[in-house]
Amino acid sequence: MYRLVYMLSLLVLSHNVAAVPDATDRQLQRELSKIFRKQSVELVEMPAPAKYSLMGKYYRIEKQSSIVPVKYVYVGRVNTYRSSNIKNGAGESAEYFDYFILFDEYKAISQVKILDYQATHGEMISSPRWLKSFVGHKSTKPLEVGRQVDGISGATISVNKITFDIRQKTLILSEIVKQ
Repeated sequence: MYRLVYMLSLLVLSHNVAAVPDATDRQLQRELSKIFRKQSVELVEMPAPAKYSLMGKYYRIEKQSSIVPVKYVYVGRVNTYRSSNIKNGAGESAEYFDYFILFDEYKAISQVKILDYQATHGEMISSPRWLKSFVGHKSTKPLEVGRQVDGISGATISVNKITFDIRQKTLILSEIVKQ
């Protein structure tokens, strides 16, 4: 009996960690409403290969806007694990940030935005000016801190984590959407 309860608890915790919180989906909808100037946008979730344990979701934009040429969206969470892997009650890291990536029809990055920054250090990565360094990135190009992306003093962990995550999510999108 103890084993069954333990296994179910692990299953529930792992499900909660991998899923994007509903609040993040609502934040994404608000941001897309601003970006698309209140035009309705229909998002269709795109399943990612099971071999990736994503902490986010990919969407395809069905109703294309004439204002902003965006075709795909990724919204997810990055754990920074800054100090000591502190866990909160929901089994999620206490050090994280939620963000989204907008991709055009060619799977190049159009925009990156931080939705919620819950880490104790490194919030400078939320700067729209710094995030513009990812615009135009495609899966076929390299993406390294110190080369294509500037480092930020005091935000080393966050800079490295988001750069790695954006590179990975761009590669995964190119695998999901083969043209």
